[in-house]
Amino acid sequence: MKHIVNNQSVLELIQLIENYGLIATPVIYNAFYKSYFEGNIEISQLLEEYHHLSQADIEMHLRKYLSDKNMLNSNLSELSKNYSDAAHYFITQSHLQNKQYKSEIHNLKVKNKEYGQKDKSSSNLDKNNIENIENIENSRLLFESKIRDYEKIIQTLQARINEVQETANRDYLTGVFNRLSYEQTLALWLDESRNNNKPLCLAVFDIDFFKKFNDKYGHLIGDQVLTHFAKILQNEVRYQDYVSRYGGEEFTVLFPDTTLKNAQQICERIRTKIESRPLNSRETSVKIDAVTVSCGITQANNNDTEQSLFKRADNYLYKAKQMGRNRIEIDTMNE
Repeated sequence: MKHIVNNQSVLELIQLIENYGLIATPVIYNAFYKSYFEGNIEISQLLEEYHHLSQADIEMHLRKYLSDKNMLNSNLSELSKNYSDAAHYFITQSHLQNKQYKSEIHNLKVKNKEYGQKDKSSSNLDKNNIENIENIENSRLLFESKIRDYEKIIQTLQARINEVQETANRDYLTGVFNRLSYEQTLALWLDESRNNNKPLCLAVFDIDFFKKFNDKYGHLIGDQVLTHFAKILQNEVRYQDYVSRYGGEEFTVLFPDTTLKNAQQICERIRTKIESRPLNSRETSVKIDAVTVSCGITQANNNDTEQSLFKRADNYLYKAKQMGRNRIEIDTMNE
């Protein structure tokens, strides 16, 4: 059964998670959200199947399922907003309720004092008022405790969501940004470049003969080659540059507010560095061939889209490979 998403229903969902003895981490909240609000039967069945396990084990199973279904990070910002809005709503309502409790306690104390002055024999009435005061005070303290709990939950959830989002932006092997993050950043920086009339350059790198590393030495060595190059990229670029793994052995670097000449100088430094720093015995016990890279660089123009800019840089990468590899070719037409 699906539920309408509103502050009250989100609070009910949070309570449901708590009833399972779980903490509303992003993975747990994501799964319960899809079960509760979207009526996902498979996830509902998984939650019932795994409910007797520990939080860590439940998260492990759910993370695998959500990842396999490409649901792990879907609507993460929306989930965070729903949760945060509902929690803030609860906190606001709790503060109002707390204020009302204090007012009721004050009024009862005043009445209790008035009755005591009028009739010294009104002990039963005094006793009832005192019990009411104590009950309301206990309820008020409970609400204050809940307020603190939800404030902590909001902070914890937001921190974990930030961690998940950061992880989602990174390539799992090399630690540099992934293709999705690159595409999102390129779209933003391309607009900024046009609006501010500042140069933006894109470099596309490719590890030469990468297939031979996998074929000759195995995929573990191939992975080491990728991480080796990624580290050199990160070490040699400036703090404002944006390094990402586009896919396979292909990497991109965005150079904001940078001329083609300056971008070429940085890329040449990268090319010579990787050529002169082979994987050694401290990184792998296997002696492997030297690693070299080819590179194509272009500068954005006012008519560029994300696709046209990449295609042009990729064409110059192809030219570098055709010219013998281990070299850089630049797009002087857009200089």
